[in-house]
Amino acid sequence: MISMVTDVLTSAARRLVHLGRAAVGREVFSRRDVRLPTQKFGNAEGAGGWVLYPMALNDSAVVYSAGVGTDISFEVALAEHFNLTIHTFDPTPTSERWLRQQHIPPQITHHSIALAEFDGMLTLHPPANPDHVSFSQIPHAGTQAEPVTVPARRLSSILDDLGHARLDVLKIDIEVSEYGVISDIITSGLAIDQLLVEFHHRFDTVPLAATRDAVRSLRHAGFALYHVSPRGEEYSFIHRRCLETVGG
Repeated sequence: MISMVTDVLTSAARRLVHLGRAAVGREVFSRRDVRLPTQKFGNAEGAGGWVLYPMALNDSAVVYSAGVGTDISFEVALAEHFNLTIHTFDPTPTSERWLRQQHIPPQITHHSIALAEFDGMLTLHPPANPDHVSFSQIPHAGTQAEPVTVPARRLSSILDDLGHARLDVLKIDIEVSEYGVISDIITSGLAIDQLLVEFHHRFDTVPLAATRDAVRSLRHAGFALYHVSPRGEEYSFIHRRCLETVGG
């Protein structure tokens, strides 16, 4: 009970900070387009937890998760709850080492490739803090470690490779690469029911307008926003064609 109250207070505090920053133009504020019953899966405190609309999922659903770092609590929770298929994508060395030490459910298949807006090789830079795990296309000041070059694939290419025509859920937490990937997804007209994305406009080199433009483009492409996390970075979208079956 105490833990639940603490979680609620923490979320409320984060939301107030987010709204305050948005009010003075230092944060992005996006209103929900629809209200849906949601459920959070994964780590309740860390970035590994994600909110989605669970009623549309069953054991035949296909989920892609790009960028897992050292937290697959979301993926494991989905696999255990729905017994569905999940493909994870993260080629960064810290994540690869960590994953090799984990007991991964058989429903989860990992791929050592990066999701990008092109097919080829992608240079990723290590985090400035050696205790952190997330690599990014953007160099971080003060980093001593060398960048890595990893194989990258467009979502359309990955779908072809794995023999999937559509996705029930795509989760992307790919440290600034989301902007190019979202543009490529929209241009390609790929069939995705739910899109969960962490935007990284908190980076000094990423303007707030990049996230505003991405959200606007997704809306124009038929996606409706139904959840924004208290800190204002994790967004959950559902394609409007799916709302016909849920009364949205």
